Amino acid sequence: MFSSQPAFAGGLCLFNSDCTNNGQNSDGNPCTNVVQCVAGVCAQPPNTNSCNDGNQCTNGDSCFLGSCVGAPRTGSCNDGAECTTGDICVGFACVGAPNTGNQCGDLTSTQCNGPDLCAVGFCVNPNFQAPGVSCDNGDSQTCTGACNGIGSCVTAPGTGENCNDSNQCTVGDICAAGLCVGAPTIGSCDDGLECTTGDVCLGIVCTGLPNTGNQCGDLTSTQCNGPDLCAAGLCVNPNFISGSCDDSNACTNGDVCTLGQCTPGLPTSGNTCGDGPNPNGCSG
Repeated sequence: MFSSQPAFAGGLCLFNSDCTNNGQNSDGNPCTNVVQCVAGVCAQPPNTNSCNDGNQCTNGDSCFLGSCVGAPRTGSCNDGAECTTGDICVGFACVGAPNTGNQCGDLTSTQCNGPDLCAVGFCVNPNFQAPGVSCDNGDSQTCTGACNGIGSCVTAPGTGENCNDSNQCTVGDICAAGLCVGAPTIGSCDDGLECTTGDVCLGIVCTGLPNTGNQCGDLTSTQCNGPDLCAAGLCVNPNFISGSCDDSNACTNGDVCTLGQCTPGLPTSGNTCGDGPNPNGCSG
């Protein structure tokens, strides 16, 4: 005698309604039909519907004996791994070649700990900079910070960071064992000297040819002392002028320059001198 209560799959039945299992009439398998009465037993017969087996390396998926089955395909795929490349379907599997160098995992970085990198198909973490690689340790001095090999920047001679050696005759300045070093360059420069000309870089030194005649140094002048002048690359001071001058005394005549000063000449008479509306004449 069949029970009047609904039965689970596998239970005895007379009608399909005996197999509803309180309204739960499917096991969620797309390759089986709903629970029904088959030869007196509640069952879920397999079907031949199309389906999706969830494998990107198969196609033509269909139900077979209660399972979703696809045929293997060829072509590209994605194996979901960050450290493989050129992924393709091989049989039922998506396979990629190991990669080295691509960023992966944690992409954040600091001066001494870069983003994670792939190495022969594996994501390597941490990615510490090598000991001695230059970094900024916050002391404002170039080339005095270096990575310690475990992700921190410490005070130590650094190598590798760009810097400025303040030498106009070098290029590509970079820290090397705590020192800022550049490669020699060629071309014009300025050696900062007033009495050289045609300055050019020779090695790492700015060198100019000696000049004669250019003004330099103190450019002020008086009637007996001119501006400083270059002589064979040196700035000459003082630049005394010889010759006549005027000592501003109307009662001397023949004033001459001596060692930068205007030396009064001989006393004279007859010249007008003095102040006021009726100036006097000079008396010898």
